Amino acid sequence: MQPLELFLEVVRSSKELPADVRLHVDEASGVGETCFDESYIAFLDEQIQLSPRGPEWAEILKRRREILLPFCNITLVSGQIRSGGFIHLIKIDPKTKTIVNWEQAEYSDQP
Repeated sequence: MQPLELFLEVVRSSKELPADVRLHVDEASGVGETCFDESYIAFLDEQIQLSPRGPEWAEILKRRREILLPFCNITLVSGQIRSGGFIHLIKIDPKTKTIVNWEQAEYSDQP
């Protein structure tokens, strides 16, 4: 199954994602295979320690690190969906066809 096809299927059937995200799945962008190694975990550790964007962001990074650590050196499918003033970043394990992590952040189309 191609990454885009898998992404669309998993997002559409997800019960954990907001309904608005599922409705906008056909507008997904940046869908593709991704793989990270130990250097990304080290980067997250450094950012958590430095906390350059404050404690709330450090907590988001701690959660991301905890969730993604078991997927180090494993190919995932990732993509993003914009809806309701947010961008939703989604990572899927293609072997289990499950969402392993999703985050949302506010975005603006203003320059």
